[in-house]
Amino acid sequence: MMKKSVRSAVLSVLLSGLLAASMLIPAYAATPGTIPSLRTRSSETHVAELAAAIDEIVRVADEGDYAYNGWQLLQEDAGGSVRVLRSDMTYPGNDVAVLAQEYGYADAIASFYYDNPAVTGRSLTAAGPLFIRAEIDEKTYCYYFKDNQMIRRVGPEGTQDNLKANSFLKSLYRIAAESEAPGRIVSKDTVDVTVSSTVYPRFDGRAVHIYGTWNEGDVPREGFLSIDETTTLSPDCVTDTNYAEGDTALAWFKKKLVSDNPTDIMGVYSVDITGNHIDKIYGSFWWD
Repeated sequence: MMKKSVRSAVLSVLLSGLLAASMLIPAYAATPGTIPSLRTRSSETHVAELAAAIDEIVRVADEGDYAYNGWQLLQEDAGGSVRVLRSDMTYPGNDVAVLAQEYGYADAIASFYYDNPAVTGRSLTAAGPLFIRAEIDEKTYCYYFKDNQMIRRVGPEGTQDNLKANSFLKSLYRIAAESEAPGRIVSKDTVDVTVSSTVYPRFDGRAVHIYGTWNEGDVPREGFLSIDETTTLSPDCVTDTNYAEGDTALAWFKKKLVSDNPTDIMGVYSVDITGNHIDKIYGSFWWD
């Protein structure tokens, strides 16, 4: 009986000690690394909140009633100023496709989304795109950004937060920022555009994209400009044989693309542009 009492007493002491010790050990200590620290958990909550706000901006841009000119989605305010909400690098030979090929990929297209305080009631980033959706070799990747830092990547492998951007993604981000910085107000003006004789125009099924040079004030510009169904013609501007009465600007340029004379589309055009979209064509002429 004495031995049983001693064993009971010892067992009671051991159990009490273990219980007291267990009160000092975090519940997740048995599996280190599976439970994030409070700081990390707070960061993840912040990333999730930002990603949800960005998702809403993307949804509004994709579903909203905005003007789609060239490869850019534009929002015009009451004062007539225009803000770029999305730029689509989906036309043949776009900068994203060129970048992808430099890194050994076959092809790529991308859409860049920019901040829209009208959706969230506040600005989410100081500069650069908020969101990039890229299709690289038929695989879709989504990248979320906050003040030049990638906060989330969603790809075939799943969702990953707070990753470091590799050199390809840094270059992709730079193209997005240079394509149209968020909040940039796009000027609208009448300019003379000289169509390139080395970069041939393209038709993507919706618009003809011509590559040209022009001046915005004293600043020289060059790049692709788009002619689509919304582009209008001045009544007296067309004199070449590709035009038939009643043709739209888009129909006229599509004829130029398939003309037996490849120089038909070249020359200088007096146009109204908004961003990279040709709104109206006033006339065309050859170089002096």
